[in-house]
Amino acid sequence: MNQDIIISAKFVSKKTGRPVSSSKYWSKVMAKGFFKDCFLDMQNLDDEGKIKGYSNLDLTGNVKPDIYFELYFEDKKVFKSRVYKKSDFLKGRRISNHPFALDFGTIQV
Repeated sequence: MNQDIIISAKFVSKKTGRPVSSSKYWSKVMAKGFFKDCFLDMQNLDDEGKIKGYSNLDLTGNVKPDIYFELYFEDKKVFKSRVYKKSDFLKGRRISNHPFALDFGTIQV
């Protein structure tokens, strides 16, 4: 299945509730694999702590992949999210010819 997808999320501090925002923060979007995890995209966080990544379901080998996020400060991994099981992108919001989108909401770091 050659289906483009949009992955979005927002990172906020558990302590302050404020967005994690700095040009030094970036996130990897990963799909959990049986033998090996699959890299989907890498994005810098914007001023509101948000990311918007683009990928393709073909990379995961699964229509409903298990997705997780890794947050980095410069080159050091500082956080790994829980795994979002069976993420159904095909039931996500779709606008016209654009890819299916799934927003993972606010992730507390």
